[in-house]
Amino acid sequence: DRYDLFVEQCNNMISTGKLEFNLSAFLVRKDYGYAVKAIGHSLRQNKAFPPKSPPMKETLEFYFQIQSLSGTTDDISVVAATLANSGVCPLDNKVCLSHDTVQDTL
Repeated sequence: DRYDLFVEQCNNMISTGKLEFNLSAFLVRKDYGYAVKAIGHSLRQNKAFPPKSPPMKETLEFYFQIQSLSGTTDDISVVAATLANSGVCPLDNKVCLSHDTVQDTL
């Protein structure tokens, strides 16, 4: 699914570390993310999502999942540097993301 692919891509960029899922953070965000849920539904109502987007509940679940990932500052900085470097990891010059993916992400 989208979450597994996202985590795999991030860990592929990091290569020396690993992002981990924080269940307690996820449960809090999922239960109390009222503002995010309201914004998501408003965006959907105003047709800000492509026509064939997943259901809002699934999209919000994915958002809360990626918000609940944790890693070291070094790991996260490598992900950011890879995005800034057009998808090429600055540590080993490995192409981790396509140009289009980087552009869509940023």
